[in-house]
Amino acid sequence: NREGTLVNALLYHTQIEGGNKERPGVVHRLDKNTSGVMVFAKNEEAHAFLSGEIEKRNVKRTYLALVWGSFVRKRGQIDAPIGRSHSNRKQMTVTRLNSREAVTDYKVLHDFKIASLLKVNLHTGRTHQIRVHMNHIEHPVIGDDEYNKNVLSVVKKVKLDKKRHYDYIIKLIERQALHSVALKFRHPCTKEEVEFFAPLPEDFMRVLNYLWFIEKENK
Repeated sequence: NREGTLVNALLYHTQIEGGNKERPGVVHRLDKNTSGVMVFAKNEEAHAFLSGEIEKRNVKRTYLALVWGSFVRKRGQIDAPIGRSHSNRKQMTVTRLNSREAVTDYKVLHDFKIASLLKVNLHTGRTHQIRVHMNHIEHPVIGDDEYNKNVLSVVKKVKLDKKRHYDYIIKLIERQALHSVALKFRHPCTKEEVEFFAPLPEDFMRVLNYLWFIEKENK
């Protein structure tokens, strides 16, 4: 891999033409700066099979997210169509105009008051879906510079030394606190169900550990 990029490494390793020239063998995408597990096809047959499984919603994608604020309901579903923003064409938004169906399930794993740790599952795979949906319900993902509507108003609702903690948390991670933790799908050759996991990265753990510290400090 002379260029040192993932795409060139895939081209060299697989020689696959499936997908497209920019993303050879790529079956699904992660947002820029979202960490975690991905699947790549090693040949065109595998690519066609896995792409079909995603289209039929047979692939289970599980994410962990750290979002601002506390939830009243500890689990829920966001069913809100997503399309391109008219004010900023680089961003997506919840809209009924020129949009596509988008459905996200979430479960609160832990409520830190100032923030919450969520397990998130996707029924659909729209661009920036989790980030757009969390922003839509006013619980933007920590560290997200694009979809962060009313972050401070959310934080101010918490009866803590809000601003001090907020300022410190946003310095702990230089990207959105969103991690693809598990991917379950049928193997293209054996047709048996397989599941792969990715451990939490260091920057995500830094934020999580600080939130545990805040909680312990305020007990």
